[in-house]
Amino acid sequence: MRHALIILLLIFPWQFKAQDFSITDGDIATCLGTLFDSGGTGGTGYSNNESYTVTICPDNANDVITLDFINFALDNTNTAIPPANNIDNIIIYDGDNTGATTLGTYTGNQLQGTIVTCTSLNTTGCITLVFTSNDVGTGVFAASITCATPCQRPFAQAISNPDTIAKICIGESVSFDGSSSYAQTGFNIVDYHWDFDDGTIDSLSGANTSYTFNDPGVFNVQLRVIDDNGCINSNLTDLSIWVAPPPVFNPIEYDTSMCIGETVTMTAHPEQYSQTWTAVPNGNLGGPQYVPDQVGQCFTTTLDFTAFTPGQTLGNINDFLDVCVNFEHSFMGDLVISLTCPTGQNVVLHQQGGGGTNLGDPDQMDGAQFPGVGWDYCWSPAASNGTWVDNSTTNTVVNSSGSTSLIPGTYESINPMNALVGCDLNGTWEIEFCDLWGADDGFVFSWGINFDPSLFPPLTSFTPSIGTDQDSSSWNGPNIINTSSDGNEIIVAHTAPGSYDYTFSITSDHGCVSDTTITLVVEPGPEVFAGNDTSACTGQQVQLTGEILNTPPPSPPCVFTIDMVDTFGDGWNGASIDVIINGVLTNYGMLNGSNAAYTFTLNDGDTWNIVFNSGTFDNEIIYTFTDCNGNQIFTDGPNPLVGAAFTSTYGNPVSYTYGWDPSTGLTDATIIDPISSISGQTTYVLSIYPTGHPLCVTTDTVTVNINDPSAGQDSTAKVCQSGTGLYLYDYLGDSLDIGGTWYNGSTIITDIVDPSNLVADTFQYIIGNQGCMDTATVIIYASIPVPISSNDTSITVDQQIPLWTSGGESYIWTPSIYLDSTFSSSVISTPGEDITYYIEVFDSLGCKAIDSISITVEYNPLFIPNGFSPNNDNNNDVLYVRGGGVSLIHFMVFDKWGNLVFESYDMDNGWDGTYKGKHLNTGVYVYRMDATLKNGQPIFQSGNVTLFR
Repeated sequence: MRHALIILLLIFPWQFKAQDFSITDGDIATCLGTLFDSGGTGGTGYSNNESYTVTICPDNANDVITLDFINFALDNTNTAIPPANNIDNIIIYDGDNTGATTLGTYTGNQLQGTIVTCTSLNTTGCITLVFTSNDVGTGVFAASITCATPCQRPFAQAISNPDTIAKICIGESVSFDGSSSYAQTGFNIVDYHWDFDDGTIDSLSGANTSYTFNDPGVFNVQLRVIDDNGCINSNLTDLSIWVAPPPVFNPIEYDTSMCIGETVTMTAHPEQYSQTWTAVPNGNLGGPQYVPDQVGQCFTTTLDFTAFTPGQTLGNINDFLDVCVNFEHSFMGDLVISLTCPTGQNVVLHQQGGGGTNLGDPDQMDGAQFPGVGWDYCWSPAASNGTWVDNSTTNTVVNSSGSTSLIPGTYESINPMNALVGCDLNGTWEIEFCDLWGADDGFVFSWGINFDPSLFPPLTSFTPSIGTDQDSSSWNGPNIINTSSDGNEIIVAHTAPGSYDYTFSITSDHGCVSDTTITLVVEPGPEVFAGNDTSACTGQQVQLTGEILNTPPPSPPCVFTIDMVDTFGDGWNGASIDVIINGVLTNYGMLNGSNAAYTFTLNDGDTWNIVFNSGTFDNEIIYTFTDCNGNQIFTDGPNPLVGAAFTSTYGNPVSYTYGWDPSTGLTDATIIDPISSISGQTTYVLSIYPTGHPLCVTTDTVTVNINDPSAGQDSTAKVCQSGTGLYLYDYLGDSLDIGGTWYNGSTIITDIVDPSNLVADTFQYIIGNQGCMDTATVIIYASIPVPISSNDTSITVDQQIPLWTSGGESYIWTPSIYLDSTFSSSVISTPGEDITYYIEVFDSLGCKAIDSISITVEYNPLFIPNGFSPNNDNNNDVLYVRGGGVSLIHFMVFDKWGNLVFESYDMDNGWDGTYKGKHLNTGVYVYRMDATLKNGQPIFQSGNVTLFR
């Protein structure tokens, strides 16, 4: 259960001494001596067949006897018939007679080095020993006798200055006085331990001290006093110190900016700024405690309760749910376990019995270095299943060592637990473990008491009070023109722009002074721009685009941190926080542990909300929001407010009020960017001021002109399918606006068209946009003649050939060489070489097409006869160079002596066989010819020719 409190196990040392008596003395009253066997000091030991009973009591009424067996060696001879056993032994009783509880029977050397003392159940303080020896063998024993004084707890009393509940501030000191504390009669207080509830313990200052508290919270200061018997008080002093947590100044209401000539009201709410502190109780768990094997030795461990209301008692035993111990022990039969409350009332939980049944899973090897495994055993007033002894033979299980252990569970106590009714709940509760016999040991690992949760009062909580009048709160800053009667509201006015700081201070009933500073920015007023003048056509809508030119820059993004705390350390148990930013929710929780931290980023103008979702243990929850500058924005808990907890807007976004005049034709005259629909030129005035600050108004104007676009006029044209690009605007006339878009079908084109691809095309010119648009269409037909000409042909050189063409109205032939005409549809060519004629054919628009005719010229080889007979018979009388297509020729004839007898540059001029008018004789002559054909080919030829007479 959450209210179960766990103990820190403690042990108090036992002191002992030694002296001089005999087992034969019968009754001994001393606190200093030594008990010997019948042989006495330095003797040979006891004799056979002895039987002595001795009772040893303290000579001081409030003390108890302790025996330390410094020598114990009894003879182990058994003279009886087994299974009977009559070996030498000593029986020890916890009281002043043999009717008291036995602490065991011991033989051999079992008590060597063992301490035997009275248990807390022994009200006499005496120990009775019965020694018996048989008739065979002897031995020795001796024990020192000392006394111890049981604790009678002192009483702690303390006061603080100021007050029993001191309301102070962080960093203040409180004085404490514990000099009125007192010890029981016969004892004196020797030590004062001040516990300041923050981990600091002062054990040096004595009865008077002072302490400075540097953290907020509730601190219950306790004083522990120790007397010269080593006893500690069980009562609490409960000096409460309330250290005020710092306030959170939220909200303070005011306009974040103002303009010259305005006033601003700043309103603080001091009654909302105090932070509530709720104390949370802490448990304390210690390490395991060894229960050693000492006869009659008792060990106690305590638990301090502080969470109850001072003076609160246990009124109904059913509110005491149970007391539980995690324990292991190797022998149940010698244990006595009891519980004592702060007022001294006592219940025995277990008193011997159960024989050798184990508890938990013990380690059977003796010694503190060998702990076993503890099991949980509880005692409850509601249990009806019997005591440990009742269950020691029926409700068991075999443990790891093979022996039998009592099953973990809840059992009845020996005495009714009603004996605890009336106990103080606050104070020291004590559990005592007495191991009455030797030869066994165990470990107590932890223990605790569970009370009904309804017994626990509400957690200590306080909220520092802040008054609402001027003695508790006030403003300070420039140009304050009015202050409210309670000092929480001021009105300020400024005549110059700038930043001005105002400080609000508060004083709580703890005397703590805190303040916060607010910066007021005085703006010169917005600088407005209504937009550039623009134009529209009749009926067209125009988007107006007003603008504020000097809008304050936005606050930079800020990373906020959520610090989540669980004071018990087991997470938030279903509780969580929703952070909603501009309507978008993110959930944060903590599954386990004591602390968790998360971050999120806010941008200027972001609206954000905090919502707390309740869990199982809200009293353990504290959470805090901190901005990127380390400022604490919001905190709550323990027991945070469930539901919506906080709403804010990050940064300082300024909202503006807009107005357009005239409003006629506008979709909304109160926004910065309305749409205008007008039929004539209009000038608009835009007015802007920060919302709530109408004195800060500024204006600007924008004019919307009517300008209907013109695309020109439709036209049809016929153009040549050749030549340079066509500029389409030339076909729209003069009354048009440049800047529209040309389309050929659905394809956007440029305003220059290549005519070579035209056939019959339609072009559309569009200017403006939907609702304000004009269109013109240009249809262009392409014109081009289609010539029909002579076919390509071949001729023999120097042959004439007629050429012709048609399909146009005029013609030009190129090149003009070998032609008889260049501008006729029919021409005659006498080419001396291969040639191609191009004919440009023109129609009535001057559009041109080109056709071509190619002529291939074939040549016959030149021929010179090898003889001729110039005898005037008109047959071979002249020597000619035969052939055609010659453009140049040089023909020469030489006699046999190399004399040039004939030379000609004309093929029609031949040699008639004469030289200088005289006929040459028959004979062989040499010729040489150099010629160039009309196609540029050179020819050289030489040879002999015979002249016949």
